[in-house]
Amino acid sequence: MKLICRALALLFSSVLLDSTALRAQSERPHGWFDLKGGIAYESPGGSDFASAAALNLTLAGSLRLTTGTALQLAADDFTSISGSSSVCLHNPGNGACSYEGGSRLRAMGVAASIAFISGDGPTPVWTASFGAGPYWMGSSGQTSLGLRATIEGLLVGSKTNGLTATGGVLVLPMGPSAPISLFSLGLGLRVW
Repeated sequence: MKLICRALALLFSSVLLDSTALRAQSERPHGWFDLKGGIAYESPGGSDFASAAALNLTLAGSLRLTTGTALQLAADDFTSISGSSSVCLHNPGNGACSYEGGSRLRAMGVAASIAFISGDGPTPVWTASFGAGPYWMGSSGQTSLGLRATIEGLLVGSKTNGLTATGGVLVLPMGPSAPISLFSLGLGLRVW
């Protein structure tokens, strides 16, 4: 009789643990949206802009692939609020640049990324994403493949939304001599 009771207790506990794990897994969001805003700075090493501060607005959607990864699609917009700019006009003879005053920094694009998620709870605590996509530079009219990396941390969260802190870098390998690198910091609203 004791053996039967132990077997039943073991069976009950294993079913309970399995159901708890399945419930926790089902409570994890399968997808979420991020609306992020912040300040970006273009590094002085860029060729088109000496230095520029810009407003950064990003809308991103993420779809969980596994427990620790997600596919992310993000649309970025960078609009200059300060800094000097110049536009490179290529000389057809030797390919050299002559610089003329141009519009302020403006870059827009879409990037597909793989996001790595930490935290086994119902909400992603830390997210690091790496990806690439086409970006358009408004000052020069050039389109380039942008390389994008971000890291986000959940500051506060509930069952349906949260506030995140985010930092990132976008590298645009355009311009006559050096790539343009945009470093950004901001806050975001996450909805899942």
